[in-house]
Amino acid sequence: MATAKIVGLDETVRALRQFDPDALKKMNKTIYAAMKIAQIDARKLAPSVAPFSGWARPVKQGRWADLTFTPRAVKMGLKTKIDRARKRGTWTSKAYLLINANPAGAIYETAGRKNPQGKSAQGARFIKAIEAQSGITARGKQGRIAYKAVEDNRLEIVARSNAAIAKAEAIVNGKLAS
Repeated sequence: MATAKIVGLDETVRALRQFDPDALKKMNKTIYAAMKIAQIDARKLAPSVAPFSGWARPVKQGRWADLTFTPRAVKMGLKTKIDRARKRGTWTSKAYLLINANPAGAIYETAGRKNPQGKSAQGARFIKAIEAQSGITARGKQGRIAYKAVEDNRLEIVARSNAAIAKAEAIVNGKLAS
């Protein structure tokens, strides 16, 4: 999951909840629209074919049925979400996330992060095929689709989000002054 740090968000959200819930809705809508830019880019980065032909073969039932690679499902699984970010088991702050909710898309996104060489020869071929198709090597917390989309649009997302926060703070300050 890629992040774009937005300063002052938690304080603004707390104040808006208390003084003007409608302004909070408007701020969330504006920030959500900024994250939508990254979501659209991520959907463009999602592959149109499975890296392996066998991964695209549908499984009718069982625990592997959700893992069938369907390009449309992978693209539609890329979603923006407003939630709280977790850090080491504790809830810390409000976050606007771009996640890959499709199981096959999540595998495509994160394969090779912990062990770039794979734990077996099959795993190594799997990771190599995904890297060849995407052109991106996943390392650490970095993914292939969502991470790159947020990184490419980070400046615009932060600028729009900061503008929305400043506008919401002005509304709260105006209500407190009167």
